[in-house]
Amino acid sequence: MRRCRFDVVYLTDEPRREVERRLRSHCQGAWTLRANGRNSEAGQVHYTVMFERESDIASLCRPNPRPQ
Repeated sequence: MRRCRFDVVYLTDEPRREVERRLRSHCQGAWTLRANGRNSEAGQVHYTVMFERESDIASLCRPNPRPQ
């Protein structure tokens, strides 16, 4: 079992499936995603993302590709 040692609190208005898709496509190591709550006024969700590799943290900041 891989150990996820690095955690980030992430706030987004993206659907969970979009965040998971980006992590799957950009991360080299293991990761887990856990919802911590929702700000219904702003339509945002707080997630905790745990990473095996510190270098994968930047994958949260990569924009989703736009269809052409």
